[in-house]
Amino acid sequence: ENSIKSNCGLQVMSEYLNEAHRAFEQELKEIENEQKRQVVMIDGIDEDETPNPTLADFKLLRRIFVSDACIKQLNAVERKLSLVGRDDEDDPICMLSTRHAREFYSIFNKEIAKCTKLSRESKHDACMANLIAVVFGFKNYQHCFFDTDTPDVAQRILNKVAKIWKKLMELEISVIGIDEDTKKVLYSVCSDVQEELGQQEYDFDVGSYQAPEVTETHESQKKKKDKNQESQKQPARKRRLSPTD
Repeated sequence: ENSIKSNCGLQVMSEYLNEAHRAFEQELKEIENEQKRQVVMIDGIDEDETPNPTLADFKLLRRIFVSDACIKQLNAVERKLSLVGRDDEDDPICMLSTRHAREFYSIFNKEIAKCTKLSRESKHDACMANLIAVVFGFKNYQHCFFDTDTPDVAQRILNKVAKIWKKLMELEISVIGIDEDTKKVLYSVCSDVQEELGQQEYDFDVGSYQAPEVTETHESQKKKKDKNQESQKQPARKRRLSPTD
């Protein structure tokens, strides 16, 4: 479920909130339809800090817009990771210990291998979709990096992902299947992961977001050219003689 309701963790506490909530959902739906992508919320509203959130508060929440294939991959990886330490999907009790870190690492390594294969095949959008799922796995299951007896294995996993990430980010956003805003937010998610894992001296260096260079579009260049041509066609103004001339 990718609705804003499930991701923000909100209870409708008043008509005011309900109105702002609906307005934000409508804006997201319009963007989804325009981009033909689905929204995934990164942040949520803290009801204690913001008991009566406005539309402006909702708009501050980080979100990304991704393909259906990415949503499918996010759900698939989440399902695999969520089963670690449980007998099956219906088991409500998750018992984790240090030994389970290896199971998490195995899942990550298999997904990273898929990313590497897709990258070599120049299927960059599919590779990006898989990589996003892995990064979200890092974000949501950080404990496997802390409660482990093989931190060297964990660091190698982070290194592999960082290497693929940097390679993908050298490509045009249209090639990797995301928009510029999503790219910027994903960098901030990676920064969050680095900040948390850095407390245990892990290094997850994917670099920093670089805004694209502003270049003139073909349309703006044409308008400038037409304006220059128009000014050249206008006759030069005759100089008015002063009494002293």
